[in-house]
Amino acid sequence: MLLIYSLHVTLSLQADTVEGIVVDAETRRPLVGVSVKAETKSDDWSSIRMGETDSLGHFKFEMWREGRTVFTFSFIGYRLHRSVEYAYGMESKDTLNIGTIALRPTAIMLQKVEVSAKMPRITMVGDTVVFHPEAFKLKDGDRLDVLIRKLPGVEQRDGKLFWNGKPIRLMMNGKDLFGGSSLVGQLPAEVAEKIKLYDKQSELAKHTQNDDGNAEQVLDIQVKPGFLDKWYGYAIGNVRTKREYKLEARAFQLSDKNPVMLFGNLNNENLATELGHEWYTAWDIDHYGRNQYATANYQHNWETKGTDEGTNNYVNVGPSMAHRDGWGTDFESTDYFLPGQERSFSLSRNSYDSHELAPKLLSEGFFYTDSINQFEYSAAVGYTKTDRHSETLRARFDTNPYRFGDFPIEESFAAAPGSDLYHHLVMRDRSYQSSIKEQGDVQLDLHWTHFMGQKGSYGVQATTNFAHALSREHYNRSIWQQGNETQLWQYGRKPDTEWKSHLTASLSYWLGEKLLVDLSNSVGYDDLNHRNDFYADTNAAKLRGDVPTTVDETNSLRERTHAWNNTMKLGTTVSLSERLKLKPLLSWTETSEKTTYHRGRLDTVARRTSSVFSPEVKLLWKNGRKEGLDLSWNYTTTLPALLSTLAYEDTTDPLYISYGNAALKRQHDHLFGLKYHRMFPRQQLNLLFSFDYKHTVNPLTTAFSYDDATGVYRAKPMNVRGGNSYKAGLDYDQGLGVYWRVHNNVAVEWAKGHGYLLAKDFSRPLQLNPIHRLSFTDKLEVTYESEHWIIRPYAEYYYNRYRYPVASANNSYSIRSFYGLETTVKAGQFRLISNLIDVYRAGNVAGFDGHRLLWTVKTAYSFLKNKATIALEMADIFNREVNFMSRSEAYSRTEKWYETNHHYLSLSFGYQLDPKPKR
Repeated sequence: MLLIYSLHVTLSLQADTVEGIVVDAETRRPLVGVSVKAETKSDDWSSIRMGETDSLGHFKFEMWREGRTVFTFSFIGYRLHRSVEYAYGMESKDTLNIGTIALRPTAIMLQKVEVSAKMPRITMVGDTVVFHPEAFKLKDGDRLDVLIRKLPGVEQRDGKLFWNGKPIRLMMNGKDLFGGSSLVGQLPAEVAEKIKLYDKQSELAKHTQNDDGNAEQVLDIQVKPGFLDKWYGYAIGNVRTKREYKLEARAFQLSDKNPVMLFGNLNNENLATELGHEWYTAWDIDHYGRNQYATANYQHNWETKGTDEGTNNYVNVGPSMAHRDGWGTDFESTDYFLPGQERSFSLSRNSYDSHELAPKLLSEGFFYTDSINQFEYSAAVGYTKTDRHSETLRARFDTNPYRFGDFPIEESFAAAPGSDLYHHLVMRDRSYQSSIKEQGDVQLDLHWTHFMGQKGSYGVQATTNFAHALSREHYNRSIWQQGNETQLWQYGRKPDTEWKSHLTASLSYWLGEKLLVDLSNSVGYDDLNHRNDFYADTNAAKLRGDVPTTVDETNSLRERTHAWNNTMKLGTTVSLSERLKLKPLLSWTETSEKTTYHRGRLDTVARRTSSVFSPEVKLLWKNGRKEGLDLSWNYTTTLPALLSTLAYEDTTDPLYISYGNAALKRQHDHLFGLKYHRMFPRQQLNLLFSFDYKHTVNPLTTAFSYDDATGVYRAKPMNVRGGNSYKAGLDYDQGLGVYWRVHNNVAVEWAKGHGYLLAKDFSRPLQLNPIHRLSFTDKLEVTYESEHWIIRPYAEYYYNRYRYPVASANNSYSIRSFYGLETTVKAGQFRLISNLIDVYRAGNVAGFDGHRLLWTVKTAYSFLKNKATIALEMADIFNREVNFMSRSEAYSRTEKWYETNHHYLSLSFGYQLDPKPKR
């Protein structure tokens, strides 16, 4: 009897299961649509099952009959392949994996037929998202970070990876990756066989076998065999016009047991760098800058007997040395709003340079001493010396200064009596400042945890931070007010010491299978000692060198603060169902503070005892990895700093005087958040919707008064009427076939707040000024990637509208948009990259509105099997880029801009050290 079964029908009866994968023997790519026949024979019957491989080359059979089974694999253009196994039929419910079946192409196939197995970018295996690197278009020599940035839903911000807005822990072969996200920028993309995204249980959940809701998102790179225990690295050299340069090198040994990293950077391209055992950061030093940085990192990994699989013990150490210089010039224009139609205007230009030396030593460790005791620590010792010099020009007017020219700051200092500009000039000030600050830091964090089987865990954590600093500041001010010129020399010596320590005991305990209780109590002690020995003279005869000798009692101060705080937290995790968890948390902080403060005529001892309750509730719903909903609400209370509640007066800057305010109240915030994400693997679509609401009571702000005769501003902290904000966002990320990707991120926000208009003085009632803000953001990109082309049209649009109901004359708006076309053309070993952008601004005062066309072109040639690259770049060919920003408050509108080196010609050479994998 012949029984023919179809694979298109799935039955739930018990049966033996056989599965495997079919690949091309030459390329190792999975083959889709391979015909698979499973024939089981006996003396008087034969059972045949027919099917084909899916999009991953995977096949799976349920075998109903016991006996010897012949599997036959056939595919057009490939040689027939057979294998023999034994099936146990309905007597078994085991799964037999017969492994990978490699089909060899026929001669005709090799000569004439080109087959491409088009894999989906995303598949789901249980609750794990699997990204398939071979489904993404990559260039020869691309690094892992290029691949990771292409993964749907994955983004990189400030050197950290996120998926659907949540942070990602980077791992390799199930272990933490030494080097973190910095390493993926150096490893070749070809090392990745698969990339998995899944939730990694917390240490508590692993021991108790109960989900505590604290799982971390993990991006786990599955490395192909033979790529471990090898040295990788790179070196790059770059020269630019204007005598700029960069030299950078990194070497690292990729190892499961003793990884090592060496790194050095030398440049005057304004790039600061820092590297740790699992992080890398780079940022602008200033508008221009120089950087010299070197570090070495070593880590030892081991396993403790009796611990769960995947538990990785490590200890690492990383010394570093940094030397940085920065310099630049800031231009600022501010329009202050007075009651009625009155306004005050201010211009400033600040030119400066700084020098910094910063050696540091870091060490971290995590390990189990046995199967139930875990210990971790982090330690840091550092020293920083900063030397800074600046020249500041400030001018204030009773009318719009742009009547007299484009940012007329120099004209203000040259204005002669009788001129129109001189008539509207309220104040001008030229000041020189120099400062030297030295600071030493010691930080230590120790944490011990004991696990109580499936019941939970308890532990103790101790932290201490100590810092000592000494600052020496010199000022030389030339102030013109009401036709009179005053020369003022000032000097301040500021020794500061801070010591903060905390001791925390914690308990996590499961009450049954559905309820987890978290209880902790933390006791902290802070000891702060600040001093400022301040001197000021207006008579050059009293100077000793360029240092004043007359004590300025008003600005000399002594401050000593002792603070005890006790924080108790009670949290629970309630498993309402397999998919739904409720996580309430209540924090209670009791603080006792004492500050002894002496400044000028103020000599006081301030004491404050406060209690703050902070409730929080989270509701987490997860439908595997495909779908999830997070709801959160929390209530926070912010106390004003005790110092700000003292009635002090700070006249260090005689043109900007600040005060304390004994009447300050607490600020309270209610925050509600919602995040919903949904994946559609077949459509290669990822959606993320978010909504946030915030209500603030007694928000802390700053009120200003202005003396229109002297041009002096005074600032005082105040509470103001509360406000609300609503923000909604949608992130749409979809792959369309093999070549196309569409990504759109849209957000809209409406906020209502309050502030005070600029007052004449604080003795009169302040006029409240509501502000309504509407913001809209849209970021859209469409990417086409083929073997020779990458075409990415993109658009970014930012709109802000500000409305002042009681001072409508100050209503304003701002628009900033970018419409660009980024194109990459690859022909052999040559690459041409072009980025053409139209930047548009509107609603500004300082003359930067309108369109600016920016164009950067880079060409590169790779050789030595794509390990070496030489590149030529022309940046901002039309020399039109400008760095500009604006900010609107209830009392002012400020515009700020500065120059950088954006228009240059660059020549670079880079070399990647990629060792051959072990066979």
